[in-house]
Parts: sequence; C-alpha cells; structure tokens
Amino acid sequence: MTQRVSPFQEGPLLRGRDCRLPAMRQPVWLAPMVLCACATARPASAKPAAPVHYRVDLRAPASQYMHVEARIPSRSARTKLALPAWTPGSYRIRDFSKHVFGFSAESLDGKTLEVEALDKQTWEVRNGGRPFVARYRVYAATPSVRTSMLDDTHASINGASVFVFEPGKLRRPHTVEVSAPDGWSIHTALPSRDGSFTADDYDVLVDSPIEVGTPSVDRFELEGTSFEYVLTSPDDLQLDQARLVEESKAVSGAFAEMMGGFPMRRYVFLMNVGDVGGGGLEHADSTMMMMSRTAFDKDTGYDRAARLTAHEFFHLWNVKRIHDAALGPFDYQHENYSRLLWFHEGFTETMESLAMRRSGLWTSKEYLDHIASTLTGFERKPGRDAMPLSEVSFRAWTHAYQPENNHRNETVSYYEKGDVVGVALDLKIRLASHGKGSLPGVFRRLMTRFGDVGKGITAADIERAASDEAGVDLADFFARHVDGVEPVPLLALLEEIGVVVKARSAWSRSDGTDAPRAASKRAWAGIEFQGTTVRNVVPGSPAEASAIMRDDEVIAVQGRRVKDEAALRAALGRVGPGHRATLTAFRGSRLVDLDIELQDNPRRIVTLELPEEPSPILRAWLALD
Repeated sequence: MTQRVSPFQEGPLLRGRDCRLPAMRQPVWLAPMVLCACATARPASAKPAAPVHYRVDLRAPASQYMHVEARIPSRSARTKLALPAWTPGSYRIRDFSKHVFGFSAESLDGKTLEVEALDKQTWEVRNGGRPFVARYRVYAATPSVRTSMLDDTHASINGASVFVFEPGKLRRPHTVEVSAPDGWSIHTALPSRDGSFTADDYDVLVDSPIEVGTPSVDRFELEGTSFEYVLTSPDDLQLDQARLVEESKAVSGAFAEMMGGFPMRRYVFLMNVGDVGGGGLEHADSTMMMMSRTAFDKDTGYDRAARLTAHEFFHLWNVKRIHDAALGPFDYQHENYSRLLWFHEGFTETMESLAMRRSGLWTSKEYLDHIASTLTGFERKPGRDAMPLSEVSFRAWTHAYQPENNHRNETVSYYEKGDVVGVALDLKIRLASHGKGSLPGVFRRLMTRFGDVGKGITAADIERAASDEAGVDLADFFARHVDGVEPVPLLALLEEIGVVVKARSAWSRSDGTDAPRAASKRAWAGIEFQGTTVRNVVPGSPAEASAIMRDDEVIAVQGRRVKDEAALRAALGRVGPGHRATLTAFRGSRLVDLDIELQDNPRRIVTLELPEEPSPILRAWLALD
C-alpha cells in the first residue's frame, strides 16, 4: 500500500483558531488515480483525471463550524466553484451557501488568490491556470437528514451542504479526509484508501453521507452483501438496539426475496436518535435516518423505525438505480423537475408495506389494517382528485415543501396518493395475470432493463413494464389515475381479489352502535378547525355555501360562547344535521354572524378483513403460505 501523504500545502487549517493542524506536505495522487483508472474504462494512453481532494476538520465541535479545505486541480486561468442549492431526494431549494463563511483561496505555494462572489452560491477564483486550495467554514447547526450537523456529541455530513464543486467537472474522482475529535470514529459507505474516502465522481460523493462520533455499530451479512447499522443516540436513552438491527435485517431480507438479491456489495444504515426527528434520506449504498427519542417511549417506535428503514432501503432500487431520466446526472444549482415522484416515493411506500408483511413484522391483519387506515385518511383529503399525480410530482418544488393554505383543497401528497395507486396497480396486475405478476415484478423488470445499465426511465417505461407484467395493456389505468383525476378504484379491486370490505359512518362503532360523542362527529359543516380557528373550508361544503373563510375565529355557536374545538363541535352536534346553526366569529377585527345548514358527515371509516377461504391470488398477495 502507498503511504498516505496529505494533499495540502503546509499551513494550519483553522487559521486564527485554537485548533491547529499538523504541517502538511505536497500531495501524492497515485492511489486515487489508480482507483479512477479501475473504475472507468479508458484508453491505455489516456491520463486519469486528477481528483478533487477535501479535508474536513471537526476538531472544534462546540463551535458548530466545519472547517473545509478543497484542493482543486484546475488549469483554467479563472475557476468557478459552487455549492449545491439542493440535495437529491429532497425537492426544495435550500441554498446551502447561506451557511458558508470565510471563503478564500491560495495557491499551492501559499499566495493569496483573488476571489469574487458571482451569485448566492458561486465563487470565481483567479488561479492563473494552476491548482489551488479553497478554504471556508460551514456552519452546521441544523439537525436534519438534508443538511449537516456538528455538536459536541457527533457530526453528520451531508455532502451537498459541505463540498464545493467545479461546474462542468463533476465526472472525476473526489477524495475526502476527515479530522475528528479524539475518540470519534468515521462511518460512511464510501470506500477508504490510504486514510481518505474515495468517490468516483461528485454525484457519488454527495450521495454518501458521513457520520462521525461515538456510535454503536452492528454488522451482518445477507445474500453476499455486508451491512452496517450505525446508531447514534444519547447515553441516557435505553434503546433495544438488537431489535432495531434484527428488524432492519428482516426487511432487507424481504426485499432481497422480492427483488432477486441486492445490487450492491455493502450497505450502511445511519440512524440518529435525538431530541428531534427528521425522517430519512435515501442514498445508493446507505441511508441517513433521524428519529426523536420520544418516539421510543412506546413500543410503536420500533414499528416506525422498521417502516422508515424499509422505505429508505427500497430507494436503493427505486430512485437510485431505477430513476427518472430527469434525476441524474443532476443540476445542483437549479430545480430538477420530475413527473415521476408518485412512482419514486408513492410506490416506495407500497413496497415498504409489502416488506413489513413479508418480513413477518406485520401480520396479514396488520397489513390490511394499514391499508384500511390509509384509505380512511386519504378519502378525507379534499384535494385528492383535484390535480393529476404527474402534475403533483412536477410541482413538488413549490407545493410539497412550501404549501399555501389552499393547497389542501387543490393538491395531495404524491407519497399518499402514489401509495394508493401503487396498491391498486399491484392488485390489478395480480388479477389480470391470474397471480403470475405483481408490483415487485414491475420493479424487477425495470431493474433489468434500466437500473442494471444505468439508464434513466420515463413514464412510458413504467407503463410498459406494468403492462408486460400484467399481460394486458394498462395504458388506460395510467391515463385515468396518474395523468388524469379519476378516483382510484382501490376498494373495488380489494373486493375483486376477495378482501371483505366494510365502510361505516364516521360516528359509528364497528358493531353499528353510536361511538362516543356521536352527535359532534355526525354534524358536518365542511370546516377543518385548528382550535376554534377555521383552517380550511372544504369545496362544495355547507361552509363554502355560507361564505365562511379561512382564519375566521369562531367564538360562539347559537349565541353561546365556545372556548375550544371540543366545545365548538359539541355545540354543532347539539344543533344536528338538517338544522341551521349561527356561528359568531372574528374575521380579522370585525365580528360577523354566519348562518350554516349542517349535514350528515360524508366521511367513512374503512375496515378490511380476510374471507374464510382466501383465493390463491389473495393468499399470495398477503403472503399467507
């Protein structure tokens, strides 16, 4: 092995700070260049591209600044460097450059170079055609799977928020060196060579989060693939780590069975449990997940952890290897618009639930209860059929992450409706193919045709794979429920496959008797409250007909004061469906009286049950054998 020599000129990284680095010598690039030559086929005479090398210093964690050096092998007279505006998997402009301070550049012999900021995220360095070193600090104080975090317990490095790049020069090797506080260890899916972590290109670099600290680490193997479960959690929190690992192993095994093995040799689960939750973010060979410590106050926290793990893990196929052609190679400086997020996220929700069942973590009853709960909630979304799913996906950059108060009536989550469409498509394929096809089969086809060769997909490719799997043309299904707004016929498909479907009124128990507070649940105005303030007015409802507005603050019903939402709903219940109620409300600073005719609540509670003798297709879908 080649002895490691640091790639930077002599000099301290933390200039003017308490923490100083040892002196560093001129670089030796042999190991990274050999790696690149092995990873990419080149003519024998071609010279491998020199890598970009980063050094990240975390040795002043209480400051919450990551000190970064980037050695740029540019031969241009002027070199532009930029920081991404977003991170793949999270479709929102986050402007990571707002966390960058003290940006400067030096030649390799220590001379200060002129730097000009061109826009919010781009700098131009006048380097005179020679390699140089850029230095800057990244303020990392936001606990999230989408950003970077540093404190006195650990560091989470999301590459898009830390590593600058040279626009147009992403397809070359990148290496990273991390200087950590004493006793901290470094965990990432990136391979290590001579003390540095290596990435074939910039996309791989930012797709490989790095966790640094003192986590607990478990390892296991499945189907020839090595797994690491890296758990960062407070010392005073008693977690059943063995259960977290075993359930992660169970869902991973279920996916291996459904997908015919794994496409990678190594995978790393990075789980942070702390004061705040944050969900998860997918990566090709790892995932970064966050959960609140309070989630584990109940046993259901482990179910949530298993579902989060299953969702993020399946993304290694869906969106990382099987991906919209618009989502890679990435434009890191602008929005990357996709009309397939219903597929990448919604169908991943569907596969997540299938894995929970096939892993044995859910019984068939729990799986059906989950679908019933999903349907019950989905049918209460006023905007569920207002906008085509493909358009919902396209507008994710503004609608999903920056919602306005009317979006609940105009659109829906591509996760939620995508899941409903995914279950419906799975059943439709199984029925049309007489049990020979399935949604997992669609993904296997797409993986073979596109994922294994690194080619992006289109909506037509998904439709073709589903039709091939079903043995019939499913173009009409996608036209109606993805590019159109026709209601998804999931209940009808569930009945067709043999599930016993029941739907009762929102004020009834399963035995038909009235539920507690039945009167308040039955009287319906079409108002969604937050406390006594109108949060939303459902289109076509009595409230809309009576000109009730969002942000109206209701203070009385029938002339009697209501102090909270429970009292307000109870007062409406006493008036009852078919009768008129007078609501007194503040509209801004004005006091208004609003006359409204109440109706029976149209919402239903869906339940799903197994028949006494399930059909072979139903048995296969629910993994009953």
